[in-house]
Amino acid sequence: MRKIKLLTITLMLGVTSWAQTHIAEDFSQGTFPPSGWSIDAHQSNWSLAPSAIAGGSAPEAHMAYSPTFNGASRLISPNLNMTGISNATLKFRHFMDFYAAGTSIGVATRNNNGAWNNVWTTTVSGDIGPELKFIEIINDDLNKENFQFCIFFNGNSYNIDNWYVDDILLFTPLQTDGAIVSIEMTPYIVNGNTEVKGKIENLGLTAITSCNIKYSVNDGTVFTTALSGINIPKYGSYNYSCTDLWNATSGQHTIKVWISNVNGSNTDGNTNNDTLSKVISVASQTTQRVPCFEEFTSATCSPCASFNSSVLNPFVNNNTGFTLIKYQMNWPGSGDIYYTAEGGVRRNYYGVNAVPDLYVEGNSNIPANSQTALTNYFNTIKELPSFLSISAGHDINQRSEEHTSELQSPNTI
Repeated sequence: MRKIKLLTITLMLGVTSWAQTHIAEDFSQGTFPPSGWSIDAHQSNWSLAPSAIAGGSAPEAHMAYSPTFNGASRLISPNLNMTGISNATLKFRHFMDFYAAGTSIGVATRNNNGAWNNVWTTTVSGDIGPELKFIEIINDDLNKENFQFCIFFNGNSYNIDNWYVDDILLFTPLQTDGAIVSIEMTPYIVNGNTEVKGKIENLGLTAITSCNIKYSVNDGTVFTTALSGINIPKYGSYNYSCTDLWNATSGQHTIKVWISNVNGSNTDGNTNNDTLSKVISVASQTTQRVPCFEEFTSATCSPCASFNSSVLNPFVNNNTGFTLIKYQMNWPGSGDIYYTAEGGVRRNYYGVNAVPDLYVEGNSNIPANSQTALTNYFNTIKELPSFLSISAGHDINQRSEEHTSELQSPNTI
């Protein structure tokens, strides 16, 4: 079964003790490739996807297998002035959706538009990720005025389904650098006591053995959680959970989380990544969640028939309390006579380029290899709180030469 899915560029002319970032890209500019970036071959395979399959936040870079080619395709950074820089680290997120053996991916560098020098490569023999990669670069391409790096694919593109890349960061590590990289709270929550949690990353060379995690809501009371006895190695991460719960009240709030007192001192060399903020909307009440299933399928797709008969149809026949929308595609081959342009719009939104493909609540990374796995997943997500009630209705107007009738039927979801 086939499935489908850099921050405003900051170029640093010099490096100081508090600013070690050379370039950062999260694809949020809305254009692809982003300003200053380029793709050397097979550009039509690359696009900006409204998804977060690589593990970051939407949007992200996406390379699809189609149109198929056999060769290399590189996503290339702008020229960077790395004079005086003898080492750097490239950080990025990615997910490789495997189909068959015979391809590789990697990172390479060059200077002054010269030959590419590989600094990391791996053979694709199965799904990879979503994972966070740190690639250390120490070679003769650095310490030059016109340094570039690329993230590349090589091989027959038919042997993959999709490759997603996000959150590219090139930096020179400091001795001590703790960063708050996430506040892992959904943007909509129920009122009452709520856990404040997220993730720390160690972007420095020295292991982090202690620190304080602080948070405040709407710039109010500051709550502090002291972490000790921990060991976050270079480029490692740690999932924090604040001791003090937030008594969330109805309305919209801004929660701010920051790290301090790293290793018992104020030696954190980069304070620019110490703080994150997130807007949280707190609901006064909830309602029963009715998960939405969306299947992309086609009458000319034999794997679709197999998936429907062995997984989806038994699930539908044995469960209630969900909605199911099917989008018939106009491929493969002659496609399906029930294809509509609206289905094509939805297909483009998700970036689907193969069927069958199932999305639940907008997510395609779901266990759908069996009826049991899909049922277990459904039972889990339907217990999540829902904050929106939809009331819908329809009118059917039927007209012939003999009569005209109008039927009305309200429905509540």
